[in-house]
Amino acid sequence: MNPYFDGGFLLVLLARTPGTPLASALLRKVTPPITISFLHQLQVENMLIRFQKDAAPNLQINGNQGLRLWKHYLTEGVFSLVPVDWEGAFRNAITWNQLAYESPPSPWLFLHPALAVTLGATHFYSFDPRSRAMAHAHGLALQPNSV
Repeated sequence: MNPYFDGGFLLVLLARTPGTPLASALLRKVTPPITISFLHQLQVENMLIRFQKDAAPNLQINGNQGLRLWKHYLTEGVFSLVPVDWEGAFRNAITWNQLAYESPPSPWLFLHPALAVTLGATHFYSFDPRSRAMAHAHGLALQPNSV
């Protein structure tokens, strides 16, 4: 199995949400390292730093705890940053965008499934039904099984 975690799934792992227990249980079933890109790093760190700088104390705590956990996962090799064929991923996303039968979703919702396909993933981890549909349409097994 070659998993791909979308940005939202990673954030749910790191910032306490109702989906965190399920995401954590799924993470424990995957053999590290889990391949991630600099896009993942940017999304995760951006959101957690925004939490840290928020006026709400609970979000600040969530940001601090999430960044500590993120750094721990990187140090321990749970996640591995790898080079990505960005041109190939963007070509996939652009093609899928043009083939959309209805109004296409946001480019971000194309990009993570396109990156997953480009990286040779077999399983796509996401809580977003729109990204999940795109990944499934391109041959990726979905985790969790339902949302």
